[in-house]
Amino acid sequence: MLKSSMFTLACFVLGAACQAQTLTSSSQYGIPIIQSVTEIDETGFLAFFDSNLGTLTAITLNLYGAGITEISITNNAATTINARVTGSSNLYFSSGYAPLDVFLQNNDPVVELQFPIGSQTFAPGQTSSFGPLAASGSKTYDLASLISQMQTPGGGNFSINAQSLNGLTVLGGGGNLFTSQSTTAGSGARIIYSYIAIPEPSSAFLIAFASLLPLSRRRRA
Repeated sequence: MLKSSMFTLACFVLGAACQAQTLTSSSQYGIPIIQSVTEIDETGFLAFFDSNLGTLTAITLNLYGAGITEISITNNAATTINARVTGSSNLYFSSGYAPLDVFLQNNDPVVELQFPIGSQTFAPGQTSSFGPLAASGSKTYDLASLISQMQTPGGGNFSINAQSLNGLTVLGGGGNLFTSQSTTAGSGARIIYSYIAIPEPSSAFLIAFASLLPLSRRRRA
């Protein structure tokens, strides 16, 4: 009876010790986002998954950006003009790691920042200023198709690059509105790895052995 109990307990302890655990690891840059005068061309670095940690099961990549703009509009016409003006700053992402870069370029790697000021009325010769106007945005990608390419023993780093293109969209005005825009922007990225970690066999056996010692001593007594 005692041998049976010891065997059952050993199996239970070993099973619990060897049960796989789902964990996450991540790396990031650009938190908080540091903005610079556009156009920007900036590069940050993220980490590959260290395959020594366990079995990689999922990858999520977040790309994000933020910006602040000020817009000036002058009506050069001799009549009152109604117009709608929107500022924009688009952040285009790429990677120095070829497999990831191909994935990004096939999946629209653009974070769009919009700065709308709505419909406005401009009197003859009037100059109006708007801002500072702030905007932020992000995109999230499931990198399940890149699991085999995004891991190495010991980890390592790869680069993410962001470049901006800024502009103003003017609806109305008949070409008589003079516009200018002053913008700052910045970018960042985060990668999250989900993986299964399995305890080393030696650790599991030590747990089981320690749990059986009281039973063994009780039997000898």
